[in-house]
Amino acid sequence: YTTAITTETSLAAVIDGPTNTPAVTFSATNTAKTIVVAQSLTFTLDTTSFQLLMDPSLPALADQSKVSTMTVLTNANSGYNLKVADNATGLQSSATGNPTIPAAATSGSFITWPGPPANATGYTVGGTATIPAGFAGGTSYTGYSSTALQIASSATATGATAQTITVADRTAIDYASASGTYTDTITYTVTPNYS
Repeated sequence: YTTAITTETSLAAVIDGPTNTPAVTFSATNTAKTIVVAQSLTFTLDTTSFQLLMDPSLPALADQSKVSTMTVLTNANSGYNLKVADNATGLQSSATGNPTIPAAATSGSFITWPGPPANATGYTVGGTATIPAGFAGGTSYTGYSSTALQIASSATATGATAQTITVADRTAIDYASASGTYTDTITYTVTPNYS
């Protein structure tokens, strides 16, 4: 900007002027601020393997569970999905004929746990995340499948407190379960949604 100065008497008579001052230019008055927040997700699983020693002749050893606990902490704006799958062969023995312990229910179908005698394996889910209604608060069971099934989710970022998901893996045997060592691999996959 520029100014012009005129000197006057008390009667508004001009003494001298106007005198023009040099132009004055202000520097920038704004600061552009940019913050880049990284996309972040932390997933924990407290169980990398477990073994159940089972015996069909003893009720306490014929129906057993193992609870695995997972946590998810993410800043994904639209939350995340957690899915589970297992081997295509399921819980299978390497003994002659490759016997299996069948799934308690088809993956995605839910049942109350069968009472004895039973020859079945399955799982139920609970926790602080959004859990599918079929699990009925951890009282209904489904079977594993090689096709991944969503077991927990969130529609928003978790905030500073991790969400907890528990999976109770349960197996019951009777004399229809051939003796031997049965194995399976259970895989959990968490997918954030940053949109």
